[in-house]
Amino acid sequence: MKLACRYSVLGQLDMVLPGVVAAFSNPDPDVRKAAVFCLVDVYMSLGEQAMPHLVKDLTPSQMKLVTIYIGRQQREREESGQVSSFKGSGAL
Repeated sequence: MKLACRYSVLGQLDMVLPGVVAAFSNPDPDVRKAAVFCLVDVYMSLGEQAMPHLVKDLTPSQMKLVTIYIGRQQREREESGQVSSFKGSGAL
């Protein structure tokens, strides 16, 4: 089931990411924050497979912010015992 969800996310990225990236530049800070969290969730679902999609659409400063939040999310999961199966892996 989890694998099917990953394939579904990967298959929808090209359709969804432009809107999320646009939201990253919204004047409302809550919208920008939601966009960051959405991108972090995409990464946490897909692992390193998400990176080429993120890098091509985000500015370097946006990418740095998303990377910081990804690191925080990974640390929180490790501390709670939910270690990501993608750590260090680029495959599904």
